[in-house]
Amino acid sequence: MKVKNIAKQVLKLMQTELAYATFKSDKTKMNRIIRDLGEHDIQNLKYSDIRTYINGLHQKYSASTVNAHKSLLNKIYIHAIADGIVNTNPINQISCFKRDIEEPQPFTLEEIDAILNYQSVSLSEKLLFKLGIYTGLRISELLALCWEDIDLKKRILLVRRSVIDSKYRVPKTAKSARSVELSEDACDVLKQLEQHTAYLRARFISIVQSDNHTVKKEKVRFVFMNSKTKKPFTGSKQYAYSFFTPLLNRLNIKHRGPGHLRHTYASQSLTCGAPIGWISTQMGHTSSQLTERRYARWITQNNRANYADQLAAHIGTANNTKQIVLPNRSQFEQEHDSGITDLLNLLISKPVLAEALLGSRK
Repeated sequence: MKVKNIAKQVLKLMQTELAYATFKSDKTKMNRIIRDLGEHDIQNLKYSDIRTYINGLHQKYSASTVNAHKSLLNKIYIHAIADGIVNTNPINQISCFKRDIEEPQPFTLEEIDAILNYQSVSLSEKLLFKLGIYTGLRISELLALCWEDIDLKKRILLVRRSVIDSKYRVPKTAKSARSVELSEDACDVLKQLEQHTAYLRARFISIVQSDNHTVKKEKVRFVFMNSKTKKPFTGSKQYAYSFFTPLLNRLNIKHRGPGHLRHTYASQSLTCGAPIGWISTQMGHTSSQLTERRYARWITQNNRANYADQLAAHIGTANNTKQIVLPNRSQFEQEHDSGITDLLNLLISKPVLAEALLGSRK
């Protein structure tokens, strides 16, 4: 049987199993395999043929992309073996290529200031940038944010959906479906947006559920609207193309995708002394270890800092008359039990609480 026939069968099965964005990416790669190997009879393909093909891909694409092609070829062979077409899987003898992990490139404070102070930009798009660095939401979550998800009195934002290519879906993992604490600055951004979009006509959207099959309808009011189309953003590519990339070019700022707003939130939070566990929860990571691996460089920098000075700098007044004096973190943890250490973590992560306690001492 020809490779293309088996590949098409595998694709059909994958469509019901994968999220839209994942399937779209895999379909592109599978079509490349069909183009390159589709006319071959799978029974006649040898290990050397597959190895040569994969090595050829490595001359053109990154290690992660080549490994993804290898994974799809593996699916083709597993399917062929299950159907009794072939007896062996040559992919098992081919190792994955070592991936280069892309280093996060957060925006510097100077770059943030330049972007926020640039006048000739649309309000909704600029405030989306601002809320991104204040909350750490994924760009797909920001673009799908609705007023029904926000409680300004409780200062809480619920992450309930994401959007890619106008396709809405619930969060992939339980940790991604989360409640995000809002700072006063984040609330101020939302209050600015409220008068522009909170009272627009609600619209129905279809949201794919976690089984990648069931679809539910919701009536929502979007927080962010595309200033050019007067409609909700279709996805991160539209936001980047219509606003983000041109703005970076105008300001002569190194190009990054809007996904780096999330990296900016993480790096700045760590620099300010926020506990890794709290940051991980805010960002919807599956574990604190994931956050640690991803942002190790900023954690190392932060460990050299004095947590008390970090906190005082954030909640002190301009004349420095109101400060909370806390001991060095490592010394504190050696001399006190874990319960008090947890309280220190809480004060560091909740500047508003610390400020309220400080106010009660007057």
